Amino acid sequence: MTFAKRKNGLITKAMELSMLCDVQVAVLVFNQNGRLSQYSSGEMDALMDRFTDVENPFEKSQNSDVRVCA
Repeated sequence: MTFAKRKNGLITKAMELSMLCDVQVAVLVFNQNGRLSQYSSGEMDALMDRFTDVENPFEKSQNSDVRVCA
């Protein structure tokens, strides 16, 4: 149940970000069984095409790059 709640919370935040900041957002989440859940603020195929056309992203991060404040 925790995964489903967190996934839904992430998708809600992505939707809010897209609406409040007028940006395009795509979220891909794979569960522990490899099943894909996706959300996009527009057409997912179009967003993925834009993503694959970018050679050097403006900003790129992963877990080890993010500092969490407690």
